[in-house]
Amino acid sequence: MSAFALPEDLATNPLLQEWSTPFGIPPFNVLQPAHYEPALTFAMKHHLDEVRAIAAAEHAEGATFANIIAPFDRSGTLLYKVCETFENLCSSNGVPELQAVELKMASPLAAHSNAIMTIPGLFAKIDAVYTARHSSGLNDEQIRLVERYHLDFVRAGAKFTPEMQERYGKIVEELAELSTKFTQVRLYPERAFTHLLIGSLCFDRTLWPMKLTSLLSSNLLRIRLVYQRIWSVLLNKLHVNAISLVNIRASSHSLVHLLSHSLLILHVEIYVKRHGNYGQNVAN
Repeated sequence: MSAFALPEDLATNPLLQEWSTPFGIPPFNVLQPAHYEPALTFAMKHHLDEVRAIAAAEHAEGATFANIIAPFDRSGTLLYKVCETFENLCSSNGVPELQAVELKMASPLAAHSNAIMTIPGLFAKIDAVYTARHSSGLNDEQIRLVERYHLDFVRAGAKFTPEMQERYGKIVEELAELSTKFTQVRLYPERAFTHLLIGSLCFDRTLWPMKLTSLLSSNLLRIRLVYQRIWSVLLNKLHVNAISLVNIRASSHSLVHLLSHSLLILHVEIYVKRHGNYGQNVAN
């Protein structure tokens, strides 16, 4: 990933640097939501340049695994590095600032995927390798990789006409944005429950003596599963469509807060009944 030059305004973006952290994990302590959009934009452009070069290259021996499939498989390393870090944080710590970037980049990322799959001349070369996969001396793993990429391209519309590809691309972009909105709404209940519980641990004298391991006790897990089940059943009973749910976010938030408070009270009651004496003894 060091074989590219960064623009001056991205030279200090930690997502685009080589990481010297243990095991190469992302440097989460310096990453900020503002780093992701420019890093993703640059990484998509870099990936597109890589794949266009593969598609445009001329080879006397024709399309082979070594000059088409292998370099395509190695391409996009920078983009995958940034995306995996970004998606991990969005799902595990989806703060509003990250959610805003996630929603803004949903369509561009989908459009990028479409652009990669429809680069002129690329699928024809992959198809040639696919056709000759059993007669070109490839091992089982290589054959499987060729078949996997060929199937991915076909499913992404590589055999469509240009008009169909354009229409398909717009649909995929719209679905990406809508599914991101829906995912963010569905993640809200768990975040609300977690924040309420942590807040109570900080300020409720009946809970603060509880050890961290108690948070993972069977009682709490049982309540959490009941909570999630209530939310799931409620959506099914209401027959809420994924797209419609996005439009009633404000209403769902009020309902989530109500359920969260009710279940938190239930957890407090169970804890006090079972461990009330322990809490009093420690408090005293």
